[in-house]
Amino acid sequence: MIYFLKNIDFDHIKQRKLDRINAIAAVLVARRAWQFMAIDGTGLGWSSASLAICISRLTNLHEEHQSKLRTKSFYPFRIMLTSDEFQRKVDLFGGIIRLNPAATMLQWLGTLLTVTDESVRMLKKNQISLKKNLSQVENALGLRVVKGHTCGPVEYHRCIEKLALESQQNNSHGEGTSLVAVSKETSIVIESEQAYRRGKLRRDGSFEVGAGMDLQMIRKTLGDFAIRSHEYIRIESEKRARCEEIVDQIMYEFGVQRVNKVSSMVTSDQMSDCLSMLLDKDEAEKEVMKQYLAGQSIGIAGRGQLCHLGDDGSIIIPTNCS
Repeated sequence: MIYFLKNIDFDHIKQRKLDRINAIAAVLVARRAWQFMAIDGTGLGWSSASLAICISRLTNLHEEHQSKLRTKSFYPFRIMLTSDEFQRKVDLFGGIIRLNPAATMLQWLGTLLTVTDESVRMLKKNQISLKKNLSQVENALGLRVVKGHTCGPVEYHRCIEKLALESQQNNSHGEGTSLVAVSKETSIVIESEQAYRRGKLRRDGSFEVGAGMDLQMIRKTLGDFAIRSHEYIRIESEKRARCEEIVDQIMYEFGVQRVNKVSSMVTSDQMSDCLSMLLDKDEAEKEVMKQYLAGQSIGIAGRGQLCHLGDDGSIIIPTNCS
């Protein structure tokens, strides 16, 4: 790691930080022009400089063709830049408009012209319905309910609608079930019916259930894993607290601005072990490292990588770094 730090070109760090600022500015300009709720291009894995150029095309498209648009405001739609050609271009349940960055501006325009005032109205109607049904389901289960990665927006809406109807029927027949005693820090994650036929427990203490499961099956999952969930949450809370203490110590000793995980796959244990490695260096090595780390940001990445610069100019350290 010291070899990497000694060979860093700090002009590259400054440039990458500037590129990130330019990309954020490009997003703000495009959002104001189109009135999108958000623009997401993180899934592309592009640099901030390339992403800024791509999003600027979106702003130019609005300036040239705004008179042809079939709605004045695209809110609450959000743009997702993706090369996935198999999903719906305009999703009235997830509120997503998918644009392929490899497509031409006229192809983008063709997709955006399919969005009308009626599309916006339908999306808002679906969001209001989801919010109402979700509130009923969360009251029935006593926990926060969120959509998982494998569950599509339509499947998620249908699942919540079905569970809400089931809850209403149980209440009308006086069949309400007492809530299982589980921690309010956890949540229920709705995953695809094809991927999850039965309930599971995550390492963070949250519950995974399939979209095809009914309230009774979900409650059974909560009851089966309630004790283990409490234990997982307690252990993870202790690990996070220890990790936060080490982060504070790193920031103090090396003058680092920020320390964070690059990927959600990095566990608190891995992050703590990686940062502890820096603290265990002898004083001479620490002084050398401080010269390069002071004022910078550190990102902790998974194993199998080398030390490198992140897109935002942060210094990325893998968990198996020595």
